[in-house]
Amino acid sequence: CPEKISAVIRNRGRGAMEVSLTPEGEAIARMEADPVDFWHTVSGPASPAEGVRELYFRWKGEGSADFFSFTLEGAK
Repeated sequence: CPEKISAVIRNRGRGAMEVSLTPEGEAIARMEADPVDFWHTVSGPASPAEGVRELYFRWKGEGSADFFSFTLEGAK
């Protein structure tokens, strides 16, 4: 399971990119972001999850965010 998740986003409002294992599930990672209108990387620690799983990314906060890519760090 990854220890940290990073995402490349562009957001127009203050908020956080959340990652969960189901579409409406509890967040296993949360990456806070201040409003900027350029691509940047946000990162956050990840809660343990076993096996191969689907990941769902959602923006929580003001405005909107564009999502480009993500990286799992420390995955074993």
